[in-house]
Amino acid sequence: MKPLKSLLLAASIAAVAVTGLSACGWRHHDENAMAERISSRVTRKLDLDDSQQANLDSLIAQVQTSRKIISADREGNKTLLITLLQADTLDQQSLLELISGKTAAVDNQAPAVVEALAAFTDSLSPQQREKLLERLQDKFDDRHWR
Repeated sequence: MKPLKSLLLAASIAAVAVTGLSACGWRHHDENAMAERISSRVTRKLDLDDSQQANLDSLIAQVQTSRKIISADREGNKTLLITLLQADTLDQQSLLELISGKTAAVDNQAPAVVEALAAFTDSLSPQQREKLLERLQDKFDDRHWR
């Protein structure tokens, strides 16, 4: 009986460890896998048709492209920010230039993202739009979409 208890205890510990480790690692998917997961979930929750799915895919692709452009040279910017903060006095002009560069990148990408978002939301039926708004409100209130 003792070996059986040991086996059950070891199996329980292993199950808890695997569950815990997998829960910790769920955010580390690549960008394409996360986009596919979001697309699949939105398609399922809103019951999208082919045209709406194409608009959603276009929106996701535009957001991914914009994120890559906006976050270009992220490591260099982090290094510059750390260097600026390590100085005895903060070089305000350099920091403002860094911020202006990021702001300009966002401003340049915003029209394309807004256009893709408009194409997607305009293709939704009133019921789908209501469902989307409810989900977004829940997300904003609870900080998750489940």
